[in-house]
Amino acid sequence: VEPDIESYNAVISAYSKKGDAARAEAVLQQMENYDGEYSLTPNTKTYNTVIQSLVKSGEPDAAERAEGWLDQMIQRGLHDGNTSIRPDKISYDFVIAAWGQSYARDKALRAHRLLQKMMDSSNHGKDNEKPIKPDGYTLTHFLRSCGSTVGSPDDKKVALELAIKTFEEMTTNPSIENPNQFAYSGMLSACARLSVDAKERSDLLERFFNECIKDGQVSKIAVDIFRDNVPNAVSSKILPHGKIPRIWSVHVRARDRP
Repeated sequence: VEPDIESYNAVISAYSKKGDAARAEAVLQQMENYDGEYSLTPNTKTYNTVIQSLVKSGEPDAAERAEGWLDQMIQRGLHDGNTSIRPDKISYDFVIAAWGQSYARDKALRAHRLLQKMMDSSNHGKDNEKPIKPDGYTLTHFLRSCGSTVGSPDDKKVALELAIKTFEEMTTNPSIENPNQFAYSGMLSACARLSVDAKERSDLLERFFNECIKDGQVSKIAVDIFRDNVPNAVSSKILPHGKIPRIWSVHVRARDRP
């Protein structure tokens, strides 16, 4: 039986489902080193599946390894002209998610650089290719990278500033879809976790919760984060005594509405 790309992708997918990143990477490396009579050139799906396996693995260096494979995709697909290998939105989303699970103190900066690379890449100079644009899920992965930052107060300050700056840029960019319920929860969580000043924390949470209301993205999680991290006076001023108005959650999944 002749080996082909689909059979190798199936093997990598099986390892990915188990979270066995090392074996998934080993198969991809074998494909890259193959110099036989059959065509076993990895494609975008191959790389994305390996990157996904790293996200699932939770290994300490998973983010660095995932970004290394993304760089390989960029090199082979964009610079070397291999049309079967093109980083797509999934590629970037997975690597940003990997940084969200990292314990690196500069994870927010690393995730931000990737997000900028994604936005700057546009259509990679190819007029006939669909531009790669971040969406609400991309923003959610990035905000989780910021919100889970550990380290010194300065590390957290940098992460918070990046979260706010990026959220503002993406919400005011007409070419990018509005933040979804998960992005708003991620932004509120980042404010709650990263701000070390009680007044600043309360002001930020009030600001972004009001934006969340305006966009109809108020979920149960958003309400809980807001209520648990602002003074009672602020909470009672914003939240109704009875049921949350339906219009506040018009764009939230039914099961996640307060």
